[in-house]
Amino acid sequence: MPLAGGGGGHVRRLQLRAWCHAGFVLMTHFWASTGAPEPSCTTAKRVNDMVVDDKASYADLVSAAACPGADVTVQWRGAVLVDEPIVVAEKASLKIVGAPGAVIDGHSTTRLLVVNAGSTVHLQDMTLQNGHALTDATEAPWGGAAFVKSQGLLSIISSRFWFNEGQEVGGAIYQEAGGKLNCTDCVFLENTGSYGGAIDNHGEASFSSCKFTSNSAANAGGAIYQNEDGTLTCIDCVFAKNEADQDGGAIYLEFDGTLNCTDCLFAENAAQDAGGAIYQKRGGISNFTDSVFVDNHGSYGGAMDNYGSATITSCNFTSNSVVGSGGALFQQEGGILYCTGSVFTNNTGPSLGGAMENYGEATITSCNFTSNSVQKHGGAIYQWNSGMLNCTGSEFTENYAGERQLGGAFVLDASATVTVEDCTFRANASPRGGAVAITLPILETTAIMISFRGCQFVGNIAENTAGGAFLQEGTGSALFAKVDSATIFTNNSANCCYAGGQNSGVGASCVDVSTGYDSGWECCSDSQYIGAAPAEGTFTCKGCDTTGLVCTGVGVTSTTLTLDNGFWRETLTQEVVRQCWNSAACSGGAAAASVDEYCAAGYKGPYCAVCSDNYGALVGYRCVECTNTAVAIAFVVMAVVAVTAVFLLWVLVRAVGGASENAGGAKPTDIRSRVARIVLELMRRLRVPIVVLQVLTQYVSITGASLPLSYTEFLNSMSLVSLDLRWVTSPGCAMKVDFYGRLLMATLTPLAVIALIFVPRLYLIARARSERTPRQPHALLQRLVEKDRNAALAFTFLIFAGVSVTVFQTFACDELMYISKSYLRADYSIECYTPEHTAYRIFAGVMVLIYPIGIPALYMSTLWRCFGAHRDHGRTSELAKASSFLWEPYRAHAFHWEVVECLRRLMLTGLLVFIMPGTPGQSAVACVFAFFTGFVYESVRPHGERSDMWLYKLGYSIIFVTYFLSLLMQVSYTDEQSEAIIGNLLIALNVLLLVLALGQAILVLTSVRAQDGPVQQTSMFGILHRSSRLTESEVDAVQVEVEDAPTS
Repeated sequence: MPLAGGGGGHVRRLQLRAWCHAGFVLMTHFWASTGAPEPSCTTAKRVNDMVVDDKASYADLVSAAACPGADVTVQWRGAVLVDEPIVVAEKASLKIVGAPGAVIDGHSTTRLLVVNAGSTVHLQDMTLQNGHALTDATEAPWGGAAFVKSQGLLSIISSRFWFNEGQEVGGAIYQEAGGKLNCTDCVFLENTGSYGGAIDNHGEASFSSCKFTSNSAANAGGAIYQNEDGTLTCIDCVFAKNEADQDGGAIYLEFDGTLNCTDCLFAENAAQDAGGAIYQKRGGISNFTDSVFVDNHGSYGGAMDNYGSATITSCNFTSNSVVGSGGALFQQEGGILYCTGSVFTNNTGPSLGGAMENYGEATITSCNFTSNSVQKHGGAIYQWNSGMLNCTGSEFTENYAGERQLGGAFVLDASATVTVEDCTFRANASPRGGAVAITLPILETTAIMISFRGCQFVGNIAENTAGGAFLQEGTGSALFAKVDSATIFTNNSANCCYAGGQNSGVGASCVDVSTGYDSGWECCSDSQYIGAAPAEGTFTCKGCDTTGLVCTGVGVTSTTLTLDNGFWRETLTQEVVRQCWNSAACSGGAAAASVDEYCAAGYKGPYCAVCSDNYGALVGYRCVECTNTAVAIAFVVMAVVAVTAVFLLWVLVRAVGGASENAGGAKPTDIRSRVARIVLELMRRLRVPIVVLQVLTQYVSITGASLPLSYTEFLNSMSLVSLDLRWVTSPGCAMKVDFYGRLLMATLTPLAVIALIFVPRLYLIARARSERTPRQPHALLQRLVEKDRNAALAFTFLIFAGVSVTVFQTFACDELMYISKSYLRADYSIECYTPEHTAYRIFAGVMVLIYPIGIPALYMSTLWRCFGAHRDHGRTSELAKASSFLWEPYRAHAFHWEVVECLRRLMLTGLLVFIMPGTPGQSAVACVFAFFTGFVYESVRPHGERSDMWLYKLGYSIIFVTYFLSLLMQVSYTDEQSEAIIGNLLIALNVLLLVLALGQAILVLTSVRAQDGPVQQTSMFGILHRSSRLTESEVDAVQVEVEDAPTS
């Protein structure tokens, strides 16, 4: 929508005045041809040293001057009241030098001086006042003080023209075409005329060090009316408080007239219409050098209204104002302006162009526009479609467009021809478009004719809406201006950005450049970002209250979104952000070139879950820098783990040996038996806490569940305590192992350990087959063979959940839809569905049969053989004592509970890999599983000891609360304070679970120590019992209990 201006009516008024002026020119020729009657010549042609000091001597002067060719020199003394003019005859010469107080006073009834063709008049130190050009049939009403006819010459020095009136033109002096007027150090005060309050010039006029003050014109040219056939030169002159009821408060320049002003001051001049100081019509030529225009006022062009060709050099325009447009300059259509090295300061207007409104052609070079303002549009310059603006090397500083308006410095019509080069726009302000606003083209055009090259836009402000530097009207996303790469945008600001106007491709963001004004688009504030709307290719404002997003200011788009700590996205344009598995890995912030910029040091890849070069991977998507110290620590930790494993093996072996030596009821008092007793009792009592911690740590690893930071760190620290063997396959800086390596280690190492457990048995079998006469095996070897099944079952219990989860993770891929790729959730450095991944999926499928399916099947088969064989064959099962680990903690009717426990652990961990991964739905299903398995437990109540039952209840309660808390946090239903409280409560419950288990172990050990008896059969692994062998009656008793137990 083009913005309304006031220039159209102004142009029509000018056309009407042109016709009126044509009629006036015809009248001029009429009066010139008739003229007033000439005085009679009664004296000699040459009169020297004539003194005029009264009416009589004045009459003599009139007679002497009337003689053609006369040469008269006069000394004027005092004030003389006259009733007829001095008419200097053709080719005559008159020189009047006034003494102090010399005055020619026309008493407002007569003109004072007429200079005829060919005559020369010189006035010095004279005051010409109250002259009046009559309107009658004998005298033209022009030039109240003096009338200079064609070929006449009037030279004036240090004289004053006061209160003279020309009823038509030239209140003080009227000069015809061909006449010459030279004034030096003269004063023109309060002269009046219809055109040209002081001077109406058709000829050649020159003023030097003159002052024009408070002169007025009923029509145009408050001080001087310069006609089309004249030349006017002003040097070091002052034009102050002159007024015109229409145009040109100080000077009006007509068609083809010429005006040259140097070192002049135009102050407080006013025009009711155009050109508070200067009005220049088409064809007029003006040159202003080192001049000052201050406090001038008009309806259009507070200082100047230009329709012709104006050249302004090193001038200063300050505090000029208008009622309409163009606070300092109004450039008409067809007008040509060249402005160089000039300053425009504090010029104002209510409509368009605080300093200038341009319909014509303007070339501005090395100028400074500062603090100009307008109530509507274009604080410094308003450029219309018909015009052309070339601006080079200029500065626009702190210009302002008023409330709810456009363009602090410029408003440009999109169809205008504008070239702006090497200019600086600094601290300009407007409600819309801090520096430059571009309106829709009035004329249809497809060509871009506006260009900015090598400019600087610094600190410009769009106070209410968009475009700190540029704002463009309309729904187009492309700017109607070419802005080169050398143009700089710095610290511009805006209150909002239009949704859809952010893709101009210019500036650092839509804070600098935005389209969309008056388009119906939303304007997005500092608490919003510009995102995609439902309709394709459209945009809307979206709130940054979504978890993970941070709006750092105005102009944030989906590309420049700042992410909160702990969040990541796979492209720089998507609006969906993803919570990182390890919140510490994602530093958030804004990314410019790569999504890896969202990652903290040492992290990269999807979710920042891949370790950078020279960093080692730890459990929980954590990375550690592999310095020499870190590598040494990694190897030390591995060595400590190895030594610990060897120590535990030694304890078990020595415990078995000690049990053998103490068979028959001997009291085991040696240190190794005591150590074995402590270790085994701890293992037995920590069975429930170990399962709980394994489930929780694996749940967090699988789902990436949101939990309070303190609770998450606690679970990470419990990985070793929970005997979760997955951390063994993450050696950190000791070696680089990806998921495929961990899969092989996690699945093949247990098989090797199982084989190692059965080495003694295999050795005895091989020896028995090779020897003809079997020998009695060593007692320790025999005890190891007797306990290898129970040890193998206990080992499978420890590794079951961890290995099952690892196997299932081979199939769990995370699809990143914005890049059309899928990555393995367990290792985001591995892309899914590649040939290599397919091969490992096949391998993992085989491992599913061995671990998640095979181990529970092994347990069920063993238990069935233990108790089912007795019922079928009526004899004791030999497996009962070897598999006591599976059934010993449970009541007789629930001997199979360990199988159920395996299924529970799979439901709470491994199976979740395939259920809506990474969504609140996954956590919801986990909550359902936790509740369901707790309900089943309460229905069966399998534990034989109440202490185990209460530990188990506390354990499944902790699991359910943890799962439910993660669900609440995923759906943002909790606040930070409540999350911290619940997290600390869960830590306390976990610690309580461990303390209770340890307390039971201490009580049991204290009781056993008091009795000084052997370790009971109730140990975790069931390796030791009251004697070296179960009696058949004891096993039978167990069988009978099983048979008599209820089936429910």
